[in-house]
Amino acid sequence: MNFLEILYEAIELEKEAEIKAMINEIKQYGKNREKIGRAINNLNGKYIVKEMGRLHLIKFGRKESFKTDISVGDIVLVSKGNPLKSELTGSVTEIGNKYIIIAFSNNPPIWVQKSKNIRIDLYLNEITFKRMQNAILKLHYAEGKLKILKSIILGNKKPKIPKKMNLTFFDTALNNSQKEAVKKASGSEDVFLIHGPPGTGKTRTLTEVILQEIKLGKKVLATADSNTATDNLLFNLVKYSHIKVCRLGHPTRIDTKLKQHSLFYLVENHHEYKKINEIREKAMKLSEERDNYIKPTPQFRRGLTDSQIEKYALKERGTRGIFPKAMKSMYNWIKLNNEVQELYNKARRLENDLIKKIISESDVIVSTNSSAGIEELEEIKFDTIVIDEGSQATEPSCYIPIVHGKKIIMGGDHKQLPPTILNNKAKKVLSRTLFEKLINLYPENSSILTIQYRMNEAIMQFSNNKFYNGILKSHKTVKNKTLNIKANYFEYPYNEILDKTPIVFVDTSLVPEKFEVMKKGSTSKYNPFEAKIIIRIANILNNEKIDFGVISPYNDQVKFLKEKIEGTVNTVDGFQGKEKDVIIFSLTRSNEEGLIGFLTDERRLNVAITRAKRKLIIIGNIKTIEKYTLFKEFIEYIKTNGKIITLINLDH
Repeated sequence: MNFLEILYEAIELEKEAEIKAMINEIKQYGKNREKIGRAINNLNGKYIVKEMGRLHLIKFGRKESFKTDISVGDIVLVSKGNPLKSELTGSVTEIGNKYIIIAFSNNPPIWVQKSKNIRIDLYLNEITFKRMQNAILKLHYAEGKLKILKSIILGNKKPKIPKKMNLTFFDTALNNSQKEAVKKASGSEDVFLIHGPPGTGKTRTLTEVILQEIKLGKKVLATADSNTATDNLLFNLVKYSHIKVCRLGHPTRIDTKLKQHSLFYLVENHHEYKKINEIREKAMKLSEERDNYIKPTPQFRRGLTDSQIEKYALKERGTRGIFPKAMKSMYNWIKLNNEVQELYNKARRLENDLIKKIISESDVIVSTNSSAGIEELEEIKFDTIVIDEGSQATEPSCYIPIVHGKKIIMGGDHKQLPPTILNNKAKKVLSRTLFEKLINLYPENSSILTIQYRMNEAIMQFSNNKFYNGILKSHKTVKNKTLNIKANYFEYPYNEILDKTPIVFVDTSLVPEKFEVMKKGSTSKYNPFEAKIIIRIANILNNEKIDFGVISPYNDQVKFLKEKIEGTVNTVDGFQGKEKDVIIFSLTRSNEEGLIGFLTDERRLNVAITRAKRKLIIIGNIKTIEKYTLFKEFIEYIKTNGKIITLINLDH
């Protein structure tokens, strides 16, 4: 098997693994799946409105409030109680404490509005898997410029060295490393990689690259793997009013502040859409008229074809027990129904033409990697493909936009975590990203950003030395930023934990109740003692109105804390790409054997310790982690550049 065939099979294996994991979780937890935040039970539905010409919105609610991991944009499975017997899926558009609004592409069945005890489950979106496989096939049979890109991607042909470019920058505040990256990216002919360590302004740099490409008369497709990263790109681009921007994707997954740039919005607010609406309204009126007649269901037509019904009706005759009047009524229904379908088909053709027109007139199309695989882009080619967060997307995910282009520019950081892969066989292929592969193959076609704008220098420096060869510098605006609250008012140890020291390690190794716990039937871990400390810190920070996040490598610790904390709680992997003023990092693992599981991946530590802007608080058992060289070095670094607080118990 060649590499593309192996990739194709790996996607199939991963899809099966994700489906299996979802089904097993539904079976394992049953109605208790709500307790882990992945389902909502006992809901009643109510039709709200048909939105944007296509989407039917249903509001599901109940008297009792709920907490859930389901969020806006997620695909959910809607059922009468047994999700494994349902095939009805929709997309979340809005969520509150007691309600959730779901958008359906087609009018959902009547039971959705009439039944009680409806259940909603977080579900798998299979479309992305199909689009990845389709992109692999396109790359396999590539011709022309795409065939050259294919050879570069597979390591069979070196990309051309970028030409020197003299540019006038739109963003004049870019630093020298950012400007250098933009110049090289603009001067490249086929592939260029921008390595952006945490806080170095990778997305801002890619925005400038896009603007320069447009200035050169090129049509750009700009993507990222997640909707959040895609919207971040769009937020940057819409600041420049001289360019035409169009955001693809389901409107429920686009930030509400950006919806006026979405394809749906641009279509429905175009002057040509009025005619399409008029045709649809005419079709609706005709359908109302049609429904005054007998619908020729099998029960009424008794084996007669449409043409036979027409023949008998025109002769004003009946047959097979059908009276002439009923025959005439069915004929009128068929005649009007044909007119209705013709009108709807005409409206659909005009709408598709309008969509293609808007896309072709846009300077830059912004979408997720997956949305770049929509039917409307099928025949459209772009001069330049710009992919953000390239090190968080699987290689075939990046192929979806790439097959539309002639030149690839990617931004990412392969020193952070790759995408999570469930299937062990697929992991061997899919966990190594295209960004990592290309930057290792062609380092001369890459550029690294060297000024970071996120974190206090003491928070940055360990990661800088360990992962980035010490080349990063802190910008003066963040270099000495610290947490500024009156910590001396709090009881011990929180007065010391929350002082101005940028990095604090709270060591639990001497506390008797320090150990990790495993729930029955779970492979994850949680740590009640660490949680106890975190809950108190979180309450203080909430009272002080400080922006904070809590992270752990373990799902069970995250779930345990989510039930008790008002604020952002997530896994390390789930927090990648985000930042907060204060980060509380619960190591969770605490055992006599020195087993640390997920923490052995150095990139996970890199992500965890580079999310904080002003203060990083790590809570864990030093004796458990110090056997590992990376953590031993990290502890030594904190002793010199931060503070270690060794607890005996929470009273001393």
